Amino acid sequence: MMVDLAEIEKIAKLDLNINAVYIEPIQMGVMTYKYLIKEKDRGEYIIRFYPDNLQRVINFEPQIIKRFYLLGAKVPKILSDSQGKKVKYNYILYKKLSGDPLIKSIDNLPLDSLKLIISSLCDNLAIMRRLNFKGFGPLISDIYGQHPTWKSYIESSIKEGVENLHFLRLGNFTNEKIKQYVNSNICSITKLMSEPKLVWTDINPDNIIVNDRQLSGIIDFDGVISGNPIMEIGYLYCRQGNSNFFKYYLEKCKYDVEIRQEIVYFFTIFRVLQIAKYWQFPLPTGLKRDPLENVFPGFIDVINKI
Repeated sequence: MMVDLAEIEKIAKLDLNINAVYIEPIQMGVMTYKYLIKEKDRGEYIIRFYPDNLQRVINFEPQIIKRFYLLGAKVPKILSDSQGKKVKYNYILYKKLSGDPLIKSIDNLPLDSLKLIISSLCDNLAIMRRLNFKGFGPLISDIYGQHPTWKSYIESSIKEGVENLHFLRLGNFTNEKIKQYVNSNICSITKLMSEPKLVWTDINPDNIIVNDRQLSGIIDFDGVISGNPIMEIGYLYCRQGNSNFFKYYLEKCKYDVEIRQEIVYFFTIFRVLQIAKYWQFPLPTGLKRDPLENVFPGFIDVINKI
């Protein structure tokens, strides 16, 4: 999907009365298409387009970010979006946050600075969890999740994920280990009942913007779901493994449930099961997927330990 730069200029002019002097694609992220818009006197903006198979995200992401912003969380200020408009591709348009993704500096960042950034991140996630949801699982609006109960969400997700395990090409032995592990733990997991809360499934340094070694804000909420926030620990371990980022996040962020190893392992596996059926296809942006072990090193670690 390529967006005509003239179309972006038109959107900027019609929506915000901006005369763009410079537009460039942002080579970061694999789920959507982003462009930086520069305007001579009024600063920088980001426009984010959703590919065909993510068009539904317009039904919840803009409103959720606006609600986060009103609560005082460090998120972009949404200035415009395509809801209710006849457009080729849905989009959101917001003021660019100051700074750069944490991924650019994390390897050279002093550990004390990383701890402070993660502490601020956890404070903001606590603010964001004040939102109330109804239902569990992937969102169908900024209020409703797909499933009526936590139990139905977990059980249906495991069932579908196990059915699609073969797309990951892990081999029969590993597939059986995974099935045995999730089936032996699913009962205790479904008992982790909570009010439906925000679960940010994309906690990673790509989506955390820092400026002068401080948290500037958090971006990209196309993957948020309604569930038990404890899921985030497994999702993060899946992406990060036992990195410093993971260890400090575990130290700083507070959850209502005791963080036990089986919970971390279960939701690490759960993360991958949820995308198993898509692994045979390119990414939403059309890019080739990286090897599983590169994308989810924590998952590989877990399946070697169970």
